[in-house]
Amino acid sequence: MESNFAVFLGWQCKCSKQDALTHLYDSKIYEMREMLGKYFLVGYHCTKLTEEEIDSILANGMELQNGASLVKRIEHLNDKCLISKTVSESLISNNKADDRYRKNMIWFCFFKPFLAGRTGIEGFLRYWGGEALYNSHDIGGDLSDVLLSIGIPCIVKAKVDISSLNNSYYPDSCMIRVFLKNKGHQLENSIDHEGFSTLNIEPTNILEVIKYPSDQFVELTKCNQWEYPLAL
Repeated sequence: MESNFAVFLGWQCKCSKQDALTHLYDSKIYEMREMLGKYFLVGYHCTKLTEEEIDSILANGMELQNGASLVKRIEHLNDKCLISKTVSESLISNNKADDRYRKNMIWFCFFKPFLAGRTGIEGFLRYWGGEALYNSHDIGGDLSDVLLSIGIPCIVKAKVDISSLNNSYYPDSCMIRVFLKNKGHQLENSIDHEGFSTLNIEPTNILEVIKYPSDQFVELTKCNQWEYPLAL
C-alpha cells in the first residue's frame, strides 16, 4: 500500500487535491484483489435459529440459502410440531427466498453488528427465517407472530474466504480507506464492509454461534439499548 499511496490518496480522500488516474487506480485494485484472494475475513451473520439448527451449523457449516433450502427448513419445523401444517403451507407459498439479492448467498457484516444500527439488524434477530419471510408477512399479523416465537436470536461468527465473495464485495477499497485513515486522512466513504459468500461455509470456518442473551451478544448488538427487548 505504501508504494501506491499517491494513487489511493487521490481516489479515496476528501483532503487530496490531486486526481487519481482511473486506469492506474483500477490496475492497482486488480493487483490487490489477486493478493487478497488468498486470505479470509472474520464476519458476523445475524439470524434466529432453533437449537437444532445451531447444532447443525456447528457440525456441518452454513449452506447457501434459497427457496428449496427454506422449504426444507419450514417442513422440518412442521415435522417437529413447532408450527402447524397450515402455517407451514402459508410460509412456503409466500416468501422471497429466491429473490435476486438473496438466492444462493450468505450475507455477512465484517464489523461489529451494532454499527449497522438497530434497524439494520433487528429484523434478522427477531424473526425466524429472516427477510425472506418477515418481509412477506404483515408485522403484527398471525404469521409474523409465529416467526417471532421460533428460535433464539444468534450471531454466527465465521471465517469467510475473500475468494468466495462476489467481485463487487471484495474488501480492497475498504482496506485502502483503513490504511489512509490510519495516516490521518479524511475519507470519502465509510470503512465498514459487508458482503455475501457465494460458497458454503465449511464447519472448520465456523468460529462460534453467539446466542442471546449472553454478554457477548449484547456487546455485539447493543440490543439492551433497544426500545423493545428481544424474546426467546
